[in-house]
Amino acid sequence: MNDNQYFPTPDEVIAQMIAPLIQTINVPKWKRNALPDEWQEMNVFPTARKILEPSAGQGHILDYLVDKWAYAKRDAICVELDGNNRAVLQSKGYRVVGFDFLDYDELYPVNLILMNPPYMDADSHILKAWSILAWGDIIALCNAETVRNPYTRERQVLSELVNRYGSVEYIGQAFVSAEVSTDVEVAIIRLHKEKEEGLFDFDIALDKDATVDDGEFALNGELAPVNIVESLVAQYNKARETIVRINELEKVKRFYTRGVLPDVKDEDNRKALAAQLDELKAAFWDYIFKRTKIGDTATSKFRDDFYQYKEQNKHIAFTYDNVMQILSVFWHGRDDFMRRCIADTFDAATRYHEKNRVHVEGWKSNLSYMVAKKIIMPNVVDRFTGYWKIVYTSGDFIRDLDKCCCYLSGKRYEDIVTIEQAFNDHVKHMRDEYTVNYYDEFHSTYFAIRMYKKGTLHLRWLDLPLWSKFNVAAADGKAWLGGGY
Repeated sequence: MNDNQYFPTPDEVIAQMIAPLIQTINVPKWKRNALPDEWQEMNVFPTARKILEPSAGQGHILDYLVDKWAYAKRDAICVELDGNNRAVLQSKGYRVVGFDFLDYDELYPVNLILMNPPYMDADSHILKAWSILAWGDIIALCNAETVRNPYTRERQVLSELVNRYGSVEYIGQAFVSAEVSTDVEVAIIRLHKEKEEGLFDFDIALDKDATVDDGEFALNGELAPVNIVESLVAQYNKARETIVRINELEKVKRFYTRGVLPDVKDEDNRKALAAQLDELKAAFWDYIFKRTKIGDTATSKFRDDFYQYKEQNKHIAFTYDNVMQILSVFWHGRDDFMRRCIADTFDAATRYHEKNRVHVEGWKSNLSYMVAKKIIMPNVVDRFTGYWKIVYTSGDFIRDLDKCCCYLSGKRYEDIVTIEQAFNDHVKHMRDEYTVNYYDEFHSTYFAIRMYKKGTLHLRWLDLPLWSKFNVAAADGKAWLGGGY
């Protein structure tokens, strides 16, 4: 991706950015035996720093800190708008907590923001960084003209911040030989915000005698929007505000009990707050995935991919735009996922029994084959525990097969008679009606089914055009060239 705003930061520029942070320490005597004699001192990066990289791209700045200075990835968070770049960041093990940095308002405890924002509106991004930083440092790259030519209100505010709280270093055309080059002159802005101890807001309304009537505390009435995503985001925001308010009240309590109760450090309190907000956010992401039922109505492979994707994104801010973006990205890729799922289900079916494979003339390779019109599944029916049931390990395959058929036929899973339902109904009839035998054929929506005492289940396709469609889809998912039957 390069939209004329994405310029990966070269290593030499990152080195210039962090140079003032590098500390020289004396090597302890007990370590010197393992080091060359001349290493009485060594340079280190302050690894205790909690870092945010906004507009992180593919993580070049964090990569440099991890590779060069052994920085721990667990102490860094990222914000990145581009979906492909987010995937790269997550694959590297970085925690992505937001999409658009200008909309970011999470309360993660960070005390160093390292950034190479889009040059077009770097001033807005740097001001945003200043607004969310409780204390610590901001080191940001920008077009030198952003500082030299403060003709907008944002640039004027930024210039005043630099004058009062920081400095600027002009480094010339630092990207002229970079991976993605530009001849723009670049500046490094450094800002420092002091830590303010013991501050809290005494203007919190404390109605000592107020009580809440449960009957009047109607979240459903407050969350009137019909759209489930809007409702859940509104509910999340109220819960988040409540947690933050409780945290503020804890500060008030600590103020009035100082010297009486054990003291809690502000840093520990911020970590506890961040953990609570993370837990809340993860719970709401989990709930939105359950309510949308995307994962539940697809195959087990699709479901596993879906929940892995959900786990990767559980730190993302729970906003309407973010929720819709994540759901739409995954849903729009559903056809591709389902093709692969059908191929996986096809492989599972043909593994169960050699007779489930049929080599058909006209397919591209002799290694290519079709699933037979009757699927034989040995050792999937358990009748030795006192009643007939489908072995647990076979349940996913049976449900996946039905879901693949639903996808191909356009039916909703909840509207069909599944193999599992048909099996359970047949077992019930065996118990309740003596005229029904275990070996009698019974039907689901897509299959005629027989079961046998040895634990074998036979599934015969009722809809032969659907059987053909399943095989073609599986061949497509496996990149076979089939047809001609």
